[in-house]
Amino acid sequence: MSITKVSLREIEQLQPTALHNFISQLSQNGFAILTTDGFPERQAILDTLAKARAMTTFRFPPHEHLGTYSEQQREAFKALFKWSKICLRALLKGLDPLGENSSLLQKSLLQSVNITELFPPNGLGNEPFSKGMKFSGSFFNVFHYDFGLLNAHRDRCLITIVAVDQIMEETTSKTALWAKSPDDIWINLDERVDPGEIIIFTGEDFEQLSEGFNIKLPAVLHCTRVDPNAERLILLDDLPDPESSSHNNRVSVAFVLSDSMM
Repeated sequence: MSITKVSLREIEQLQPTALHNFISQLSQNGFAILTTDGFPERQAILDTLAKARAMTTFRFPPHEHLGTYSEQQREAFKALFKWSKICLRALLKGLDPLGENSSLLQKSLLQSVNITELFPPNGLGNEPFSKGMKFSGSFFNVFHYDFGLLNAHRDRCLITIVAVDQIMEETTSKTALWAKSPDDIWINLDERVDPGEIIIFTGEDFEQLSEGFNIKLPAVLHCTRVDPNAERLILLDDLPDPESSSHNNRVSVAFVLSDSMM
C-alpha cells in the first residue's frame, strides 16, 4: 500500500497536487494522513492528548451526562472543527467544483458559525453549539484505551478526524486504530502516523454524497482493538480490550463533522 502524507496547509490553499493526493488517498486507501505544520492551534490538541493520560475512564464527554470542558478541550474542539471544514471544503472543491451535487452543503460551509461563537455563552459553556447552528450535529470525544475499545464500525458522518498520542514500546498487546482498505486488508494506522499528524476518514453521509461525483469515497470500516479480527465484544465503557496491556495504551481525540443539510 502506498501512503502519501498530505499537508493540511496546502489543502487549505487548494493546491492542485495536494487536492489530488488527498482525494486519491481516501479513494484508494480509505483514509488519509495529514501533516499540520504551521497551525498554532495544534498545540491545544497535543496538550489535550497529554492531559488525557490522567483519565481514569474511557471517554470524555461521558455518555450519561454533559461533560465539563476545560479551556484546553474547548480550544482543541475549535481547532478540529476548523480543520474538518478545511477538509470538507477541499473535497467539495476537488470533486464537485461547480456545486452541482453539493450546493446545500457548500452553502452550509459558507454560513457556518465562526469558531469564536462556539461554546455559548461567551465561549465558556459545555455545549459547543447553539440550537440551529450549521454542523451542530458534530461532536468530539477524548478516549483513553486503557479503559475501553471500539469494535469495527463505519462512521455516520461527513468527515472524522483522529489525533493520537502513543507511548512507544516493543509489544504487540496494545490497542491500535485499524482501518480496512478497499483491498480488504486491515492497516494499523498508529504505526503510520507521527506526532502532530492527523488521520482523516470520510463517513457514510459523504459516501452517499459522493455517489454523484466521478469518484466515490467509501466510509471505511475501522476499529480500535489489539487484533482487528478478534471476536466482536459487547461494548461497555471502562472495559478494555481483554488482549491489551493494562497500561500505556493509546489516547486519542476524535472529531466527527456532521450536518443534516446535504
